[in-house]
Amino acid sequence: MRTGYGSKKIIIVLITAALLAMVLVPAAVAESDGPISAPAHGETGETADGSPKMASCCQMKAENAYMFGVFSMEETTVDGRFLEFGYTEGALYDYTVTGESGVLVFESVEIQDFQSISEPKMDGAVFTMDGDGVRLMAHNNPTGMLQITSVKENVSVKVMLELAEGMVLVKSTNGTYELAGSGMNGLIRTGGADLSVIGSTVEIEIGYAGHMMFSAMPQKGYGSYEYRRSYMMALMNGSIDTELNVVTSNGMSLTQKFEYQGKVQMQVRSLNKNKICVMVESHEHKGKVVSIGVDRETMGYAHRDQVRVKIDGKELKRGGSADEVLECSSETEGLYWVEESPDGLQALVYVPHFSEHEIVIEKIPADEGLTNPIIIGLICTAVLALIITHVLVVDLKNRK
Repeated sequence: MRTGYGSKKIIIVLITAALLAMVLVPAAVAESDGPISAPAHGETGETADGSPKMASCCQMKAENAYMFGVFSMEETTVDGRFLEFGYTEGALYDYTVTGESGVLVFESVEIQDFQSISEPKMDGAVFTMDGDGVRLMAHNNPTGMLQITSVKENVSVKVMLELAEGMVLVKSTNGTYELAGSGMNGLIRTGGADLSVIGSTVEIEIGYAGHMMFSAMPQKGYGSYEYRRSYMMALMNGSIDTELNVVTSNGMSLTQKFEYQGKVQMQVRSLNKNKICVMVESHEHKGKVVSIGVDRETMGYAHRDQVRVKIDGKELKRGGSADEVLECSSETEGLYWVEESPDGLQALVYVPHFSEHEIVIEKIPADEGLTNPIIIGLICTAVLALIITHVLVVDLKNRK
């Protein structure tokens, strides 16, 4: 009789343990995917709760990860972690790419016959100056990007760049010029524009919908030197349309968007631990590449081989290299590549055709199959059934 009583106790204990496992493990899995407080759409440069302390912490992480920095302005001087300059109406002066050490690139950047239509404004890491028929944008990120675009029909825009001492401009390919000096390497690229050089003065005449762009080679950041150069070239030739960056600190996040071509709209739809969901939209149907950067905390400290990318719920194929993704503009299937740095991950995602899509980047669970609550329940049930059967058989033998 003692044996039978002991068996019943064992069965009760096992059933209780199994039930607890089936309840607690799925709960733990669900808890790991809890939401992160993210900024409302369009709010760039501050956290969801508006906390200056938390915003400052996120900003510092973004700068340390070599992603972006928030501009500050004092009178006519604009300062940033990666770029600083002064400005007057229609002109910038002392355009300096900072990075590890400050390098003066342009003594001045002047748009001739500029007629302001609004006060210069800053949106986080983006400085914008709008004039009649022209827009100037400067980006406080490792590339120190400068963009000037003609936006009025039948009107050309003339820009005068005065190179800083030691800067040398050499033509590379049609529309692209290498700019180097004082340890800085960069590019000037034009589209729909004519460029001429007289001494240290670069004169550019931009036709309607044309542009000029300057970009510095990032000293640090994602991947190798080769990757950073390929990325910079892709920005300059229009292969990458828009870049979105997200950093997280103690459950709060900071986002920043850079629209290089301005044809794709991107915004964070939801942000959970180990997972980010981004909505992308374009009025052009042609496929495009977008860039999404996250710091380590946002993606659960994953490495690039531990994440996957989906579009509209369908998992994408990982490309063989970054260049494969950047050069697949005619492909009909989506493709992605993930590069990493000590502080974050950068996903290049090729979207083969456009209207509106949902891009999801998520960390793959270490043991994905076993973390599914349904599978856990089935395994527990099967194991429990075997144990109970074994105990009953032993108990039956002891009774005999």
